Amino acid sequence: MDRLPVELVLHILTYLGPEDLVRAQHVSRRVYKIARTNELWRNICFDTSQPEPRRRRNGPPFRPSLPFQAHPTVQDFRRRTNAALSAHAAWVSSNTGTEPPNSAREASTAQSTRSEYNTERFRALANWDPSYSNERVDWYAEYVARYGPLSKSWLQPAGEHDNNFSNKLEARGLGLHCAEHVIAPLEDGSICVWNIKNTASDNPGGAICARSRPGTVGVKDLSMTSGISSTVSVDNDRNKAYIATENYLQEIDLHTLSVSNQQRFPWSIATLSDFSSNVPLTVGTRRGLHLYDPRQKVRSDSSGFDHLDSSASFFKPTYELGAPPRLLSSKKTKTYASLNQPGPTSILHLFPQNSTPSASHGEIVVAGRFPSLLMYDRRTFPKIRSTFHSGAQLCSLASLPYSFRSLETGLMDENQLSAHAAQEAKSQAGDTLFACGEYQGKGSLEIYGLSPDRDSPANGDAASRSIQISTFKNRVSASRSKLLSIATHGTRLIVSDGDGQIRWLERNGRAVVRECSLNAEKSLEDYFSGYPNASSGDVALKILPVHPNPADVEDISSDEVLVWTGEKIGLISFSNHPRFGGEDGQAWEEQTESTEVAMQRREEKVYGETMRRALQRQADEVRWVTGLGLMG
Repeated sequence: MDRLPVELVLHILTYLGPEDLVRAQHVSRRVYKIARTNELWRNICFDTSQPEPRRRRNGPPFRPSLPFQAHPTVQDFRRRTNAALSAHAAWVSSNTGTEPPNSAREASTAQSTRSEYNTERFRALANWDPSYSNERVDWYAEYVARYGPLSKSWLQPAGEHDNNFSNKLEARGLGLHCAEHVIAPLEDGSICVWNIKNTASDNPGGAICARSRPGTVGVKDLSMTSGISSTVSVDNDRNKAYIATENYLQEIDLHTLSVSNQQRFPWSIATLSDFSSNVPLTVGTRRGLHLYDPRQKVRSDSSGFDHLDSSASFFKPTYELGAPPRLLSSKKTKTYASLNQPGPTSILHLFPQNSTPSASHGEIVVAGRFPSLLMYDRRTFPKIRSTFHSGAQLCSLASLPYSFRSLETGLMDENQLSAHAAQEAKSQAGDTLFACGEYQGKGSLEIYGLSPDRDSPANGDAASRSIQISTFKNRVSASRSKLLSIATHGTRLIVSDGDGQIRWLERNGRAVVRECSLNAEKSLEDYFSGYPNASSGDVALKILPVHPNPADVEDISSDEVLVWTGEKIGLISFSNHPRFGGEDGQAWEEQTESTEVAMQRREEKVYGETMRRALQRQADEVRWVTGLGLMG
């Protein structure tokens, strides 16, 4: 194999299936490199996708099984071979005075048919390809994430005392630090840190590696308050975490797990934006938006706050003298914007493509319990620059630095665009805004295409001003229950709903790639009721990919997704077995139990499983007899 040309090795590998290709990677480093060719796995993903079998049924009768036709080296090799065969047939015909044999004409016809099929396949591939022209994609990782096995792991539960799980404490938020540590406040007011990467024996993955004293966040019992609702934002550069508790925003030093700064707001905090370097944190309270400068220290007393009531329309904190320069670009820029309707639920920062996040550039998008998305320009804050009407109650936002056009996307879904037109549509400048929520009791998935406003008045960089050019709303097949969270994951979207389902969808918002349930086993009531009881299981209130773009990670095993149910935190991995804690998280308890207790728990688990199967068979018999009309 080491002496064969790369083209020939690639040709041999194309006859193997995905599982055999994975095994072939262990032959040698050279074969491993060839077997991980991005173009090869891109074609395999396309062959396994939903549109390709339908196209094959409606396409020409010729079905070559080689998925590497688009490889440039192979195409050049075929062109040279065909030219040599044609020249040889012409030389034989001129010297012998005879027509080319039938076999040559048949070969020419077959070659023409193959060329037509390759052209059609290349066009279909360009229409299906969810990636963009300047986007880096690891297609091997994409195949694993799309069609590989799934497993669920649960982080080690925290008890009131170490290694005591008799009284578990609920996690009241979710944050991720440097893709290695999970940060969450607990209901006793302490800060807990889990390690999800290290697998050493002294600190295994999923175990608690640090925990502060109770009451660190200023509230001794979060279960008695309105609490924390996914209001955790992490600054990876400064090793800081920002946690909102009622109307207090507290800055946590992750080195000491102590409060280094605290600011009081006039109303309870509903949501926080993700932290971006050199950009103020956007804080969404019940009645307005605030721009919070983390490098600006606030007085510990309340003298810096004006008396505010429900009719107040401004917020004006006082800062210490001699504080560092503000991150805000202008002294005239206000830091508070009132909302006519209360209830912001998600805040997203948008920045111009290929630009460094800056306090004087980009936009702020706000979703909530109001019928429209609100967009603010940082240069004109607090004035609303534009609104996008939705009509739904949205609760989560995500974005991509690439353009979306509903007309071209619909044509590509029907395989109607040429390869050049499809590539042209994906090369347009702009951004894509994703939103999810609830509309008339069902899930709503919405996509908004934003394009730079080149005709706007010269007010700085015009490329940072976006206008809405396209809209797509999926309120039929997105989910039968409310969508709770949305994020981008590779070339896919990932959403969670109120039934405990987590779905990966194509970027067009229509096709479902795969799905999994946080409640794999139904309860006994579900078997007799005939439909799942969502209230009896877990739901993912927030989903957070560890690496939104797997192409940026060398180890694809780290391509995982964190889920927060409001009580505990789990990790979805693309592997055959859970990484830690087991599917139900009971492995953590078994590690601290005595031998007798562990044996008794295993016996109870076996007995419960036996009874579950027996009751399941009984429920099946009841439904079968009912279907025969023998029961009223």
